[in-house]
Amino acid sequence: MRISHFGLAVLAMAGLLAGPAQASGRDADCRPTVDSELARLQVAADRVAGISLQERRYSNRNDNSRLQGVLGWVDLRDCDGRLVVDMAPGCRVKQVYTNGQCAVPGVPAY
Repeated sequence: MRISHFGLAVLAMAGLLAGPAQASGRDADCRPTVDSELARLQVAADRVAGISLQERRYSNRNDNSRLQGVLGWVDLRDCDGRLVVDMAPGCRVKQVYTNGQCAVPGVPAY
């Protein structure tokens, strides 16, 4: 399921999404989970350039509508890469990691 451009604008104005987003429905509500992880990891707000959410769906041809999880992509200003919050359906955090040249204390890099 995709949100219309109007729906994305409404969510962005409501502060639920920042930057380009592809999440829809109840999983657009995973933004507070990403914000909580940033606070837990003590990532300063001025270090964050943007946050986007992306739904991951199963890709078998019988059921490509089933949600596999949500990825929270956090663009950081001071490095070339991202902090990634990998969540299960319902926004439960499965893992947090960085990629590219980004480093966050206590977070594995892949």
